[in-house]
Order: sequence, then structure tokens, then C-alpha cells
Amino acid sequence: FWEFTGIQFLSIPSLIQLSGVGEIIFGILFLIFRQSKVLHYLNIMAMLFFIVVVAVVYPHYFVQGFNPFIMNTAMAALSIVALQLLDTAKHS
Repeated sequence: FWEFTGIQFLSIPSLIQLSGVGEIIFGILFLIFRQSKVLHYLNIMAMLFFIVVVAVVYPHYFVQGFNPFIMNTAMAALSIVALQLLDTAKHS
């Protein structure tokens, strides 16, 4: 994906590492703020955004096993379930 943005080749490995660190931090935030609906809404929006980005930039990835559509949809679905569970726990 970073190559598609037109960023210089030498910067791409650093951007990939930065992306990975960002994902790890986002995951840690889920562990720390378990009851945060905002994180789940951000996750749902990000997963849908990345589905669209991959569909535009690399549509051929959608025919492979464990493709971005399946994986991102699964992650968004987990956040939807978590939001429902948070609402259920709040009302009981």
C-alpha cells in the first residue's frame, strides 16, 4: 500500500514498521480500555475504510484466501458484538 502512495522507496520500510507499531498500540488500548465504545466504533470505521482502500488499490487480493475483505469484516463484526455485549451489560 505504501508504494501506491508515491512515497520514496527508502521511507517505505520505516512506514511499514510505524504502521505495525500503531496496530500494536491500538490493540493495547483495547486491553486497557475494555469498556470503550469509541475504540470499537473507530475499529469498525477503520476496517471498512481499509476494505475500500484495498478494493481500489489491490482488487486482486479479494480472490485469495484470508483476504482483506474477510479479515477486516471479521474484525468489524467482533467490534459490533462487543458493542452489543457492552450495551447488554450496561442494562443488566
